[in-house]
Amino acid sequence: MSFSRVFKSNYFQSKFSPDGRFLAVPYASKVIVYNPSPFQEVATFCNAENVDRTEWSPDSTLLMCVSLKRKFLQIWSLEDPQWKCKISEGPFGITGAYWSPDSRHILTVADFQIRITIWSLVDKSVHYLEHAKPSLPCLSFSSSGRLLAVAERRDSKELCQHRHLRHVEPRNEFCCRHRGLGWGGRGAPNADIFCVWENPTVAFRLLLYSSEGLKLASYSLEDELVGIKSFSWSSCGQIVLLEDHNDKLILLETVTWSQILEHSLPDVMPDDSVAVHREIKQKQKLDQRQSSMKAQYKLLSELPVSLSKLTDPTSTRGLQVMSRTTFAQISSSGAYIARTSATFP
Repeated sequence: MSFSRVFKSNYFQSKFSPDGRFLAVPYASKVIVYNPSPFQEVATFCNAENVDRTEWSPDSTLLMCVSLKRKFLQIWSLEDPQWKCKISEGPFGITGAYWSPDSRHILTVADFQIRITIWSLVDKSVHYLEHAKPSLPCLSFSSSGRLLAVAERRDSKELCQHRHLRHVEPRNEFCCRHRGLGWGGRGAPNADIFCVWENPTVAFRLLLYSSEGLKLASYSLEDELVGIKSFSWSSCGQIVLLEDHNDKLILLETVTWSQILEHSLPDVMPDDSVAVHREIKQKQKLDQRQSSMKAQYKLLSELPVSLSKLTDPTSTRGLQVMSRTTFAQISSSGAYIARTSATFP
């Protein structure tokens, strides 16, 4: 095993390009791009201010450098080091910036999510989404990357609008006849169809729409008092994973949109199903003034084991469980599910 030389970098901001060919290393206002193998410098980009975040374009040819303190961002090209672009929202500020799938448009979110702006790097056009609901999951691209679905609330109506990304003009819009659209929306990975789900405080309801605004299917659970917490497609688009606020996972197949699996994490783990590791935190003393916590994981040999006995009782109370951030996603092969639990953090 060989190692590169040590180099300075902003805290956890070094990122590989999507194709794995380049590594962007920001430090202060400078970003150095390396070829990992062999470890050679490819380009150096000097920004006007310190870089808080870097994002590669999906095609790995452009690099976005975000300066949140000064409320602007700069884009650099690896193919043409002399080309650069600077984007600023002025007094509206910038709290987030994201690439479109075609790598030629950038979406910025203004302070307090007042508006979302679409910037074209091709013709320098600018378009504003001023009625988008204040939640980034309410924006979703189609599998082809040509369509953008936007959940809006206008004139006391819940709307879903589809836009052509190249022209950004609305292609069509339709009214969603339910009480709390747009806690989130996701485009299917294998077709130009979109799933939207209701606000968790309203109902546990999922709806499927075509790019033309035609309602294709729906799924709901009447006995659930709280709605959907998270949603994800499988890579093939044939399975949907739902997570509720009671730490339960639901798998749906996308032909008839019926349930094929419901899973809740058991309190007692049997001795033949999984390997259970317990996190052990140890305090490290760096010098006389500083200290840090180091986490280690110990494989539990005595099974079955009760997870509730390994968890702080104060962290499993109802409101804390419902509000705790969790993660659930299907693997790219579709054979596994990775998750974190709110009940047993």
